[in-house]
Amino acid sequence: MIGQSLPSSLALSRNCTALAQAAGACQREGILPLIQIEMSRLGDHDIHQSQLALQETLRCLVNSLSKWSVHLNGLILACSFSAPGLTHRRKIPADEVAEATLFALSYTLPPAIAGCLLTDDGLTDKMAISYLQNFAIHNSKAGKSSRNIGFCFGMQQAIFSYWGSKFQAEKVQQSVLQYTQDCVRASLGQFTGIASIADDAPEAEEEEEEVKLQQGRALARKLAKRVNTKVTSVFSKLDPTKAIGMTLHRKESMWASHDKH
Repeated sequence: MIGQSLPSSLALSRNCTALAQAAGACQREGILPLIQIEMSRLGDHDIHQSQLALQETLRCLVNSLSKWSVHLNGLILACSFSAPGLTHRRKIPADEVAEATLFALSYTLPPAIAGCLLTDDGLTDKMAISYLQNFAIHNSKAGKSSRNIGFCFGMQQAIFSYWGSKFQAEKVQQSVLQYTQDCVRASLGQFTGIASIADDAPEAEEEEEEVKLQQGRALARKLAKRVNTKVTSVFSKLDPTKAIGMTLHRKESMWASHDKH
């Protein structure tokens, strides 16, 4: 959550330390770590608060990576856009969100981290593409201080309409291909379908659904954390590489059980 005194210094320190330790364990085993910073959009925080939260999180992460001797040029970093909260009273143009995100990255990330993947956490498909497009445009104007960027977007929301009693595989394939092509064009600043989020702002009902979706995900994470408390306590006593291996094996077993049903 983002708000007054949130995220707390203690929360940042503990989470960034855990990420750095996991990244270090991966590098020691010859695995390229992917570190993702997810900024919650639940709440009414403005774009300034979101930008400061992202800057402070990245600053703490970089310090933790250095403390645990993680090679900065041997990792992939992914982070959310500096977007306002879902219940914020004012629509923020995609241009401002992109500018705030670029400033946060340029202000905190050292040159050793060659690039960054931008995620679509808490965003609609149209918002994600619009933010990415505007970020690419601002980044291209930064000259020598520009960043190598990519995108790490999840499954687009339109695809879910093709799932149900009759699975429409062809439409899913076409939709995924078109969305991927749009994202690639946006990452190059060449997408012309959406000028700004202000011109294509979601309706109130869509915003309410997005709030409910984010709240549901937050509740699911809390429940999952309670279920895995005992497992986590056991892993904490093991060597990190063994714990990672057991976690992967546990997930594979879960999927194998799911496939049988």
